[in-house]
Amino acid sequence: MPDVNEVIHDIGGALYNVQHPTYVALKVGTNWAPAIQGALDDAAVAGGVVYLPPGTYATTATLNVASNVRLEGAGWGSVISYSPTAANQSAVLLDSVTGAAVRSLKVINNGAKAVNRVNQTVTYAGGACVEVRDSELCVVEDVYAQWGSAGVWLNNTVDAPESEDWTTNLHHRVQGCVAREQGGYGFYVVRGNACSLLGNDSGGCSSDGFKTTRRNRLLRIEANHSQGNGRDGYDFFDGLLESVVCGNVARDNTYFGYEVKGTLGGDEIGNDDYVVRDSIISSNLASGNGGTGFAITSIRNTAFVGNLAVSNGASTDPTLLSHDGFTLTTVQGVDLTGCVASKNTQHGFRAQSTARALFSGCVAVDNSYADGTTQNGSFDGFNVDSTSTAQIVGGRAFNGTVTGHKGGQRYAVSFGGATSSLVDGFDASGNVTGAVNGRTGNLVTDYINHTATRLGAENDTSDALALTPRQRLRSKTLTVNSATPNVADVNKAVTANTAATTITNFASGVDGQILYFRAGDGSTTIQHGTNVFLKGGATKLFTMNETAVFAFDGTVWHQYA
Repeated sequence: MPDVNEVIHDIGGALYNVQHPTYVALKVGTNWAPAIQGALDDAAVAGGVVYLPPGTYATTATLNVASNVRLEGAGWGSVISYSPTAANQSAVLLDSVTGAAVRSLKVINNGAKAVNRVNQTVTYAGGACVEVRDSELCVVEDVYAQWGSAGVWLNNTVDAPESEDWTTNLHHRVQGCVAREQGGYGFYVVRGNACSLLGNDSGGCSSDGFKTTRRNRLLRIEANHSQGNGRDGYDFFDGLLESVVCGNVARDNTYFGYEVKGTLGGDEIGNDDYVVRDSIISSNLASGNGGTGFAITSIRNTAFVGNLAVSNGASTDPTLLSHDGFTLTTVQGVDLTGCVASKNTQHGFRAQSTARALFSGCVAVDNSYADGTTQNGSFDGFNVDSTSTAQIVGGRAFNGTVTGHKGGQRYAVSFGGATSSLVDGFDASGNVTGAVNGRTGNLVTDYINHTATRLGAENDTSDALALTPRQRLRSKTLTVNSATPNVADVNKAVTANTAATTITNFASGVDGQILYFRAGDGSTTIQHGTNVFLKGGATKLFTMNETAVFAFDGTVWHQYA
């Protein structure tokens, strides 16, 4: 309840003015809109609070809250029940105002009842329960919103979609609110700047629990809960710049837990830009959602830190193409640090058409689930496709040993192409098919705990390169027609001889150096028995693109693959 010195209007049988203490009986019928709006209009003169004691206030017109006015109830027992007389009208509207607030109310927009499985014929489609439009420094707090097209809508109708210099929809705070059974989104932000969504709850909405779109900047989306919505828990679509998303929960939503998507090529006007970029997404949980826990598409320069994706991907909807813990698609400069993927239907972490993605200290455990109980062994802890460039530093990918479970992750790490690397202390133990499924051109170094599994870098016919921590990933073309080409400080070497050439030694090697050798021509012979010892025990003429891997013991080179 507001302080008595703030109360200008008390809607509850009497009108009380603190400056001029008089009581005036209100003659109000079934429609409370005129009385409440009259009080709001009076409060707009000098600013103040319009207070609704407990009770249900039926309205048939949008309530407009002016600048520096607060519409406040006694909690969710103060109910505004709005029945629209035109399509897409919001129950409570803060339009082109500054410093207005709506607090401690329940707001029902009956226009969306039919959308949400309520047995009632509705003539007019519902707008939002509370809409803040083209405004600044407004607060929506402790509001229960039901049956609207959106529970709370922070809207910008002024600034162009391509603009990043917003003139409105600035510095709002939405806190401690609940959105239930909305015909669209629980919470919706369009072209907002420095707005905060803190500790809100969305559930049972037809679309996304939380939605941002069209270039939002400097948002704080923290400690919210989104459960059981018809699409994503959180959908950051074309609208998350320089923002923080922290400590949120997405559980049991029909589609993705978090869809973080900035259309490469711009928003609806086709600008050549990423419109989700330069943000921090940390300490969030995605659990039991139908699709991927974190679906990350066409974004740039964003850090995902300490997020957890568990038991996602059970949906059979054919429009959902990924059912992983984390799926990265066509991203650039994205860093996943300390993230965990466990018991997801497909891969723990998947990179596809991805440039310069970094997985640092991430853990994939017990993924490739056929259902919530057993595993099918068809998917990997980390899966990097042939069109991706990804680096995996540290971390783990393993299976637990739980009685009654079967199968497990296929590989700890599987590379589909030749441009990725796995480096520095990766624990790849206990996977069904093997530790690392490598390809020619991958670098695999300092893996641990793999002795009980099949290491692709050593055993696959594709022969990825396995190195010690001392080695560097560098490559060079060998001196043309040289019998003793210099391989100092390189790990990959390719010949380009123009005439028949016999190599007798790889000069300037260092103790422990690993050399991945490829014949770039059909004119190269390596001599066996003096400075180079071949596995076959005889001098060999290499065909074009034939490969071999050598190790230097400080004196001579030995072929080991």
